[in-house]
Amino acid sequence: RTKRAVLAVGAFLCDRHLCLAAAMDSAALMGIEKLQQEIAAGTALEPKPSEPSGGEGDDYLGFKKPAPPLMEKEKEHPGAKSRAPPLMMPETNELCIQRAEERHTEANGVFKDGDFKKSMMLYEEVLKMTEGTVFHGTDDDGAELVAKAIALRTKALLNLALCGLKLEKPDAERVIELCEEVLTRDPKNVNALFRSGKAHAELEKYYDADELLTRAVHADPQNATVRQELLAMRKRFRSDRKKANETFNGMFGRGQGFASEDRDNAEKATMSNDDKYECIVPPEKNTRAAADSPLAEADGHLQGGRLEAAIIAYEAALQQTAAKGDWSEHFAVYVKLARVYMDLDCEKQAMRALGMILDGSKWHPEAAAAHAAPTLLVRRSALLLKAACLLNEYVNDMFSEVGNSILAWTATYDAPCTDTAAMDVQLADWRKESSAGDARPAVVDVAVAHGLFLLASKRRDDACAAFAEAVAAPTSDKACFSDLAAPWNMLGAMLFANHQSGHALVAYQWSLNLKPHNPRCMVNRCYALAGLDRHADAAWSFAEALLISPVWAANPQWKGLQGAASKAGLESLQEAAERNSLDGVKELYNSNASSIALKADVPDAIPETLKLFGFGS
Repeated sequence: RTKRAVLAVGAFLCDRHLCLAAAMDSAALMGIEKLQQEIAAGTALEPKPSEPSGGEGDDYLGFKKPAPPLMEKEKEHPGAKSRAPPLMMPETNELCIQRAEERHTEANGVFKDGDFKKSMMLYEEVLKMTEGTVFHGTDDDGAELVAKAIALRTKALLNLALCGLKLEKPDAERVIELCEEVLTRDPKNVNALFRSGKAHAELEKYYDADELLTRAVHADPQNATVRQELLAMRKRFRSDRKKANETFNGMFGRGQGFASEDRDNAEKATMSNDDKYECIVPPEKNTRAAADSPLAEADGHLQGGRLEAAIIAYEAALQQTAAKGDWSEHFAVYVKLARVYMDLDCEKQAMRALGMILDGSKWHPEAAAAHAAPTLLVRRSALLLKAACLLNEYVNDMFSEVGNSILAWTATYDAPCTDTAAMDVQLADWRKESSAGDARPAVVDVAVAHGLFLLASKRRDDACAAFAEAVAAPTSDKACFSDLAAPWNMLGAMLFANHQSGHALVAYQWSLNLKPHNPRCMVNRCYALAGLDRHADAAWSFAEALLISPVWAANPQWKGLQGAASKAGLESLQEAAERNSLDGVKELYNSNASSIALKADVPDAIPETLKLFGFGS
C-alpha cells in the first residue's frame, strides 16, 4: 500500500523520478501515464462507479479520490479552473538523496562535455536536495544516510567551485563561499584549499591566496599541481606589486613616525609643490560617486574603523561637490581626507590633499573662475595640518618649512607675525588668551602650533609642555584640533621620546578613547609597550592596527609585528606576520581576544592626568 501511495503522489506531481524510485515495472508506468492523462483532461478527481475502491489485489492507481468541496469563490465562478489538491505526503530524506545522486551523475556528464553553466545549475540542485539531510536531518535518517549526504554535498560543492573557476569570467566570490563550507567540516581538504586559493588570487588577495595554497601544499606535499600553482601565484603577485609600486611611487611614503629623532638620517622626501592629489580609486571606477550621500557614508565608515572605505567615499564626495559647484564643501572634504591619511601615517598623501586646498586656484580652475575659495576655517586647518606633516616630510630644512607654514597660519588672524623669531613670542602671548574667533585662534590650536614650532626648533621639553596645555584647553568648534585626539597623541609621542613609556601609554589611551580607530596612535602605543618590555602586548597592538589599515599602508606594521611577536615568543603570530597573512592574524587575534588587555588605566580627569605627568600644581 505504501508503494502504491508513493506512486499516486508521484503521478499527481507528474514526477517520473519519484515513480521510478517506487516501482520499475512497465505495468506500473502504464498506470502512471494513464493517470497523468486523466489529470490533464480534468477527470482524474471524478470517481468511476465501474472501478473498485482499492480492494485487495486491485490496481491502486485506478482509485480516484472524490473532489474536495468547492470554496465559496469557486462556487461564484463555475468557469474557474479546478485546483489540484495540495500535496499531503512529503518526500523522505532517503529518497531525496537518491535523486541527488542521479542529478550529480548527470551533472558530471554535462561537465565532461564542457557545458560548465549547465553543470553548475545541476550541482546547485544537488546542494538543495542534500540540504535537508545535512543541516536538518532527524534521528530517523540514521548516521549512515547523513554521512552519505555530506559526502555527496562535498563533491557537489567542490565540483561547483571548479566550474566557477572555469567560467570565462570566474565567479571567485562564489567559489570562496563554496570552499568555506567544505573547509568548515574538513580544514585540510586539499581541493577546497587549492580552489579557494585560486579564487583569492583571482581577486588579487595574494596574501590570503598564499596562505591557502601553502596549507594545500602542507596537506598534500606530493601534489605537483598545487605546488606549481603556488609558485605561479607568487610570481604573479611580485609582478603586480612591482607595477603598483611604479604606479604609486612615493604616494604613500612616510617618515620615521611623529617627529622622530632619526628623521635627519631617513630618506628625504621628494615631494614638490607640483604634486597633485590622485584618488586611490580612479573617478570613473568609483561606484560610490552615484550614492545619495557619500560624505555621510564616509563619516560612518570612519567611525566604524573602515578607513579605506572612508577614503573611497570621501573621494566620491569630491566628485559630487565639484559637479555641483559646491566648492566650500569640496575643499572641506580634502581636510577630512588629509586627517585620515595622517592617522594612517601617510603624510605625503595627506600633504597632497592639503595642497589641493592651499593651491586651490592652480588645481581647480573652475573654482577660480567662479571666484570660489576655501572657507577661513578650512584654510587655517590646512595650514596647521601641513605644519604637522612637515615634521616628517620636510624637503630641505625642517625648521624653516614648519615655521613658514605656521607663519602663514598666523597671517590669517589680525595680528600676524613678520618672521619666525617674532612668532615664538606671539604664540606664547596667544596661549595666555582664552578667546577664539576670526581675530584670535582657539587656545588648543595655538598650543599645538607653538608645540610644533618648538619641536622644529629642537626644544623638546618646551614642546611637551605646549602639547600638555593643548589637551587641557577648552574646546571650540572653530578649532582645527577640537576633538583633542591628535594633541593627546602628540603629547604621548613627546613623553615616549623623553623615556616615559608608562606616561606615554596613558596619553595614548586618552587619544584612543576619543578616536578608537587610529592606527597611528595604536602603533605609537606598540613602541611604548615595548619600552616597558611588554612585547606580547606590543604585538597585539600592531595586530589591532593592521586589522583596520588598508593593505597599501600596512608594510611598516607588518615589520613591527614580526619583531614584537619574535621577542614575545608568539610563534604562530610571527609566522602569520612573515607571510603577511591578514586572515591568519585576525584568526589569532580573535582566538586570544579574551586574554588581550591593551587598555591603560587613566585618571578620571585631565588635570589629574597632567599632574601625574608632572605638569601643573
